[in-house]
Amino acid sequence: MNWGYRALNSTEETCEIGNLPPLSRNVTRLYAHTLGAVAVIGKRVVEIGSGRGGGAAWVARTQQPLSVVGIELSPAAVRLASEVHQGIAGLRFETGNALALPFSDGSVDTLINVESCHHYADLPLFLSEVRRVLAVDGYLCLSDYREAHEMPEMSSDIAACGLELERFCDITANVVAALDEDNAEKEVFLNSRFSWPLRPIMRIFFGNQGTDVYNGFAQRTWLYHSWILRKCVTVTATS
Repeated sequence: MNWGYRALNSTEETCEIGNLPPLSRNVTRLYAHTLGAVAVIGKRVVEIGSGRGGGAAWVARTQQPLSVVGIELSPAAVRLASEVHQGIAGLRFETGNALALPFSDGSVDTLINVESCHHYADLPLFLSEVRRVLAVDGYLCLSDYREAHEMPEMSSDIAACGLELERFCDITANVVAALDEDNAEKEVFLNSRFSWPLRPIMRIFFGNQGTDVYNGFAQRTWLYHSWILRKCVTVTATS
C-alpha cells in the first residue's frame, strides 16, 4: 500500500501497468514511476520494505526479471505476502533488516524502495548497505516522503551515499493527483469494510481528502520525491 502516482499531463511518463482493479492502479503506477527507464529483464531485483507484496509481485509478473526478493522486517507480513502471491515464478519473500541487508556484496542488480525508508533509524547506514549489495552498474530506485523541513537532510544523505544520480523528481503534485482520483473509491471501500470508530483512522491511512496526510501534500508542508541512482565503477589510480 502506498499513496499512489498519477501523471499530470501528456509529457510525463504514463506508466503502463496493465489491467488492474481501480484501487490498485495508482499504487502500481508509483512502482512503475519509481523504476522509470531501468530495465530489469533478466536481472536480480530486491525490494526492501515489500509490505504485503503487491509491488514486488507486479515487478515479477510484468517486468521479466530473473528473480524478485521482497524483504520485510515483519515475519507476519512475509507470511501474508508469501500466501497471497504464491505461484509467481521467481518471486519470494524473506524476513530481513534494511540496515543489515541479507545479501552478499555485489549480488543485486536493482534495488527498489517505495515509501519505506522514512521508517529507518539510520538512512545513511541503509544507503551504505544498498551500495554494498549492488552490483556495478546496479540501480537504486527510491521514492519516499518527508515533512518539508526534513527533506534537505534526506537529499543530503542521498547525495553523499556514493551512488551516481540518474534521475530526480519531485512528485508531490502527482501524489496529490492520485489521492484525488482515488478518493471516492476509497470512501466506498472504507464505508463497506470498516465500522464507524475505525473509519477516521483508516481515512488517514489511505490519505483521503481532508486528512492531515492529504493536506500536507496539497499544501506542500510534506514533500514526496523519487530518485534513481546507479553504482558506478570505482576507478583506482595507478602509478
